[in-house]
Amino acid sequence: EILKAPAGTSKQLFRDHQIVPPEPETEHHDAHVTIGEIHTQILSASGPDDFNLQHYLKSGGEIYPNVSVPQSRDPKSQKFAPEKQAPLTGLAGLTQSWVDWIQQALSTDSSEVYPYRFDTVPEDVDSWVKASDGLTGYVRSSINEIAYLLRLKKRALYANLPWPLRQAKYAKAVCFSWHKYKAKLAVALPDNTIHIFDLVSRTWSPIVLQHEFMRDIQCIEWKPLSGNTLAVGTRYGVCVWDIISKASQPTFVGDAFPIQSQDQTAWMRYWQYPNQAPVNAISWCPKGQYLATGSVSSGEVVIWDSASGTPTPLFEVLAAGIVQLRWSLGGDYLMAASAGGSVRVWEAHRWTSDKWVDFPSFAQSVAWCRDKNASFLAVAVQSTLHMFRFESKDVPNCQGVSVGSYDLSNYIGRTESRKEVSLCGRIRQVVWDPTGSRIAVSFFDSPLIGVLSWRFDVVSKFSYEPHALGFIQGPPQCGFATQMEFRENCGSDRGALLAVLWDSGRVSFYPMYFNAQLLRDQVNR
Repeated sequence: EILKAPAGTSKQLFRDHQIVPPEPETEHHDAHVTIGEIHTQILSASGPDDFNLQHYLKSGGEIYPNVSVPQSRDPKSQKFAPEKQAPLTGLAGLTQSWVDWIQQALSTDSSEVYPYRFDTVPEDVDSWVKASDGLTGYVRSSINEIAYLLRLKKRALYANLPWPLRQAKYAKAVCFSWHKYKAKLAVALPDNTIHIFDLVSRTWSPIVLQHEFMRDIQCIEWKPLSGNTLAVGTRYGVCVWDIISKASQPTFVGDAFPIQSQDQTAWMRYWQYPNQAPVNAISWCPKGQYLATGSVSSGEVVIWDSASGTPTPLFEVLAAGIVQLRWSLGGDYLMAASAGGSVRVWEAHRWTSDKWVDFPSFAQSVAWCRDKNASFLAVAVQSTLHMFRFESKDVPNCQGVSVGSYDLSNYIGRTESRKEVSLCGRIRQVVWDPTGSRIAVSFFDSPLIGVLSWRFDVVSKFSYEPHALGFIQGPPQCGFATQMEFRENCGSDRGALLAVLWDSGRVSFYPMYFNAQLLRDQVNR
């Protein structure tokens, strides 16, 4: 196998390093809220007179405000009638009704809403998939989706679905995305609208992206090497928005739908591919020519030409629906993870791929980083972080080598006041900063965010090792971290800036100041 999860006992990073967590909020004491990093020190402060805060400011650290997302409307009050989504009849319509029923049953807390029970469904759901091999089109993908949802219910895995497939029932926001070059981020709300926040002016843009085709937003991502192009994965397809000034004259191929504000206009192009719904995984290639899309209802990865909107499906497909899809930073590789625990990596020059990788469960999150000599892939499965290395060559191949496996299972840590705090657990998301120096990990079982440094071994000059730096604790009553994303540090050539979306509807920003150039110089010696 080209990629293989390391056997044996993995290393426990935070427990072995005995990292002291920040003080939580109590009845008599305020919480120690994290403000950022200064040269490998994760600093938290409890008030304006705290020494850590003064040290952070004297070291040149900047403090960003906590931002509350706009109030969303009730999505049930909106009417959606996508003209390109024709009503289904016959067997396809019956199958779609089953899919809708199962999705609602999985999300409801009351067993009285539906007269049917899951124990009345045939136990051998695998036979459903086998029986669908002779079918084509929408019916086959729908049966696959039914079988997939039944497996999740049967294995009690629904609560562990990757965000935003498993959205909190009362979540204030669905997902967000940093702009690739500007200090602004797009935030998707449950009412199927997208708002844009400018971190420099610290204001929300007056233009709000919304359209009747943009139903049940799953994921969003800004396009690289473009001014203001945003791709949105939805229930039925992909919405590609181009936000331009009114002075510009837009030209688009095919249909486009406009939204206007005082000084800006947003044009949306709508892309659909048969049997790929919902579109819950999207990823732009680093040069912006292509957009890769995937769906939990299909194991097929589709590559879209961003100029013409022409789709091209990849020949190799995964055995189950796609939950993760990510292009490497150099554009040499495209990685897809399925709901069945398989991972497949394509090299993006000849579009070849090799064998499967099987994990005990599906990947909760994946992340890439890159240096001069190789690309690195992090795959989070349950409470373990698996690292792989892909050598940089003139003709890339999919021969990945395991770097290590790191255990982040739940344990009890003690603060400086000896208070016990639950740390780590099942991984929700892992993100890598653009310099490749910092890794942030969020958890299902803990509101804290773990921060790792990715260090090059100067002695051996051959290996990298993650090292635990500390934990990030959000504002009081912020809830759990639902999504994180790095970008380059605003107004500074040092370090990176981490944005965190909490399930309370707040967005927090954590600057991390370190000398990334010094780390790169050590690698290239």
